[in-house]
Amino acid sequence: MINWVTLTEYYDPIKAHFARIQLEANEIPCQLKDEQIVSVNPLYANAVGGIKLQVPDSYIEKALQVIREMNELPYIDKEGKAIQCPKCGGTNVTNDFNDISGFRSFIAMLISFAFSVWPLYKKEVYYCKSCKRTFGG
Repeated sequence: MINWVTLTEYYDPIKAHFARIQLEANEIPCQLKDEQIVSVNPLYANAVGGIKLQVPDSYIEKALQVIREMNELPYIDKEGKAIQCPKCGGTNVTNDFNDISGFRSFIAMLISFAFSVWPLYKKEVYYCKSCKRTFGG
């Protein structure tokens, strides 16, 4: 019997599948748990703890290395250049950050909660992990 261990959680199904594909490309068996419920209604993502990427416990070290390498890749813009933080110049950025500042974002959040739908509007922002600053959008 295989003992599946949760390696990491994702709140975006596309990113979860990207990580799954990377592991499978490195011949690491894996599965996504709770992917369907988050895909059908993203507002349930926090309730179920996100989409869990699981691997057999015997593959955990190799899988962690693949995920670390994948997370170290910089985000790139439309021209293929690494996105840099305007404050510190670092490329350790992510766009897994939701910014609800501003009137339009606030109204969209209220409507999404009232009708249990995915927000119709959100700003595309980046978060620098090094200096803890949001930028863009």
